[in-house]
Amino acid sequence: MEKKMFCPQCDRMQPVKTIQRQETFTVRDEKVDVLSELNVCSVCKEEFATTEQEEENVRKAYDEYRRDNGLLTHSEVRDVRVQYGLSQTAFSRWLGWGDVTIHRYESGSLQDSVHNEALLLLRDPRNAEKLLEMNRGNLDEASAERLERTVSARLNAEVVKLIEQDLAATLSLVAPSEFNGYRRFNVERFENLVLHVLEKTGPAYKTAVNKYLWYIDFCYYRDQTLSITGAQYLRFPHGPIPKSYDLIFAAMIEKGSLAVEEVSGKDFAGERYAPKTRANTDLFQGDELKMIDGCLAALAAKGRTARQLSDMAHEEAAYKLTKDREPISYRHAADLKLKLPAVKTRKTSGPRA
Repeated sequence: MEKKMFCPQCDRMQPVKTIQRQETFTVRDEKVDVLSELNVCSVCKEEFATTEQEEENVRKAYDEYRRDNGLLTHSEVRDVRVQYGLSQTAFSRWLGWGDVTIHRYESGSLQDSVHNEALLLLRDPRNAEKLLEMNRGNLDEASAERLERTVSARLNAEVVKLIEQDLAATLSLVAPSEFNGYRRFNVERFENLVLHVLEKTGPAYKTAVNKYLWYIDFCYYRDQTLSITGAQYLRFPHGPIPKSYDLIFAAMIEKGSLAVEEVSGKDFAGERYAPKTRANTDLFQGDELKMIDGCLAALAAKGRTARQLSDMAHEEAAYKLTKDREPISYRHAADLKLKLPAVKTRKTSGPRA
């Protein structure tokens, strides 16, 4: 597509075409090939680049050199700084560098290997905590306190992430059986089912969410001899609960996908959950989504309150025939009292990992 620009050869505004061409730059004695952006005058055929294009082409060459030599790109340097919520000057001072050092790196200047290693280390909040202890005096008190809160939050998030990964790995190692619906536990499916349920029902108390999940998994198993999430459910006084659900919910809250509100009244107190991100329903097949939504509709017709859902679950044979705090066998799904609208589903061929 042609546009008009000033052609230095013609010394006037001319129609030009913007093209991309392979160019070789020399960066610290190394040859670097990049796809540069240039302009071609439609009249004199002269190739030229604007100041902005030249700067961007050099930045591309520097970033390619960085990638080849294990250095952070200028945008990655910025990402490290932004995650700690500091200005360029404050970030430089925290590291004990000159005030404009980070500004230069984010603008495209090449960092040396020592500075690059320091930036890489800050990707781990534990290293940031140590650096804050060492260089707190380099920052004004407001910046230091803000950084302290940020580092603490990142450390907590890291711990929750590790717990979630360990939990998911541990639960997924459990072989398919009657207690997980012949499917290995899938934490991603479980978390997105929680979000989808809350999108459909609106904010709900913990007790209600757990009952929704239990009925969904057991109703699907009743028709398909397979659960949706692979979750194990335990018999507790308020009804069935997914094993280790509290740790998974905590991880979702820390990741920012789930919101929790402490609610209390004259005769009650509880935690009410709401989704903060959209559920990824691509994780579920069409027949699974139909069953999920059909189950939620059937439960809504019976009653939406946590107490009503808990009372319903208490009347199920699956609950009555299981000892307290013991896993509930999916085999009891055949006796569920909850009836769903007719949904066409494809029959599975057997247990899945």
